[in-house]
Parts: sequence; C-alpha cells; structure tokens
Amino acid sequence: MQDPRLQHVTITAVKISPDMQIATVYFRIMPGEDIASAKRGLERAAGFFRARLAESLDVRRVPVLRFFYDESVEHGSRIEDLLTKI
Repeated sequence: MQDPRLQHVTITAVKISPDMQIATVYFRIMPGEDIASAKRGLERAAGFFRARLAESLDVRRVPVLRFFYDESVEHGSRIEDLLTKI
C-alpha cells in the first residue's frame, strides 16, 4: 500500500454478516494520528482489498467492506478506571 494514511493502521477485527454480504472491519491507529484520515484511506483502498480477497477466497461475491474505528481499548480503560474508583 502506497497511501501514507494507512502506514499506522492496524486491523483489529473483522465481522462478517450472516449472509456474507458485508464485512465490518475494525481498525486502530497509532496515538496522535488522524482517525478520519485513516478511515478515508481505508475506504479509498476498499476496491484494492476486495480484489485481493477475490483472488484468495472461493466465494461467489466478495463482501462489501465497512470500516469503523475500534474503540474497545478506550472503553476498557473507562471501565477499569470506574472499577478502580469503587
């Protein structure tokens, strides 16, 4: 990938709908990086990713990719802080 917006992106999880038509892709970035810019970069590269998936998967239709920032770390930290205060 040549897009500089994707240099610090890590895919953390992928969930596929039961009908295998939509893949929800969760990602994280390095602290200080722009989440919106990374998401735009991923969305722009979605066609590239789908083409690579089509080459490696034996499916009739390659799922549509939807990208979301993975907030689980922040959520876990908030819960841990609340538990520490108790």
